[in-house]
Amino acid sequence: MITTKQGIGAVLLAGALIACSDFLTGGDVTKDPNNQTVARNSQFFVAAQENLWSYWGSDPARIAGIYTQQFHGLANQYGALDASYNEDPNTTNGTHQALYVSGGLVDIKHLQDGSRAVNDNLYLGIAQVMEGALMGTGADIFGDLVYSKALQQIPNPELDDQLAVYDSVQKVLSAGIANISAAGATDFGPGAADLTYGGDRTLWVPFAHTLKARFYMHTGEVRPAAYAAALAEAKLGIRSDAGNYVGAFTQTPGEQNFYYQFHGPAARGGDLGAGITLDTLLRSRNDPRRTEYFSYRANGTRDW
Repeated sequence: MITTKQGIGAVLLAGALIACSDFLTGGDVTKDPNNQTVARNSQFFVAAQENLWSYWGSDPARIAGIYTQQFHGLANQYGALDASYNEDPNTTNGTHQALYVSGGLVDIKHLQDGSRAVNDNLYLGIAQVMEGALMGTGADIFGDLVYSKALQQIPNPELDDQLAVYDSVQKVLSAGIANISAAGATDFGPGAADLTYGGDRTLWVPFAHTLKARFYMHTGEVRPAAYAAALAEAKLGIRSDAGNYVGAFTQTPGEQNFYYQFHGPAARGGDLGAGITLDTLLRSRNDPRRTEYFSYRANGTRDW
């Protein structure tokens, strides 16, 4: 039997538990600070920036170097590729995936939307140039691509013809140049998050023109007029080494130059070696670049 005092105590205890339930299950208690659901523009930008560096400096370049005998694959997947020159879907799955996720088109589109939300045309224009750079390179490597329907919620979206991809890339690069050049009061851009150009519009615009020239050149064999367009764009493009688009690498493992990671004394430094065909060609021509490409140990063996 519960007395009056016991009843009051039970009610108070039940009330306390009810009052605590929100404290124990809501707000910061159940919010994982390591699992963000909303990202800032700078976070999308950094991811896209790093993805571009990787796209231009990692697997596509290494595999092309093996095929042209500038490198020898010595171990792991590169050893197998060098031995047979046989590709399967696994060879390029990562390269294809990088067009869309983990700093690819999905994140670039998020950055563009975020830039529009704060009326930052400089940021928007830079994001458009990054889109053009990435998808144009994808067309170079794969030909036909999923692009116009890439972000629609439909199963098995159809491929765009390679030339249609190049046309879309030219349009997005032109839009990027226009937005970068707008120079409005709210156009702050990425600032220090941009580890290559520091958000400098005077460097991004020539870079965009250089990209336009590059992709026009890649259509010239079937569209001869593209050569004149490429020349016109090149005259507006990068004119000195100071304007080169280069990655920002460090000596920290995982942040090193992508070639160094596979050639130098890094974790996977034994996967690739010097291509004997390239070295023989340079030696036969007494090419002064040979000492730039290769260094030699005391025992006469080559190193990178």
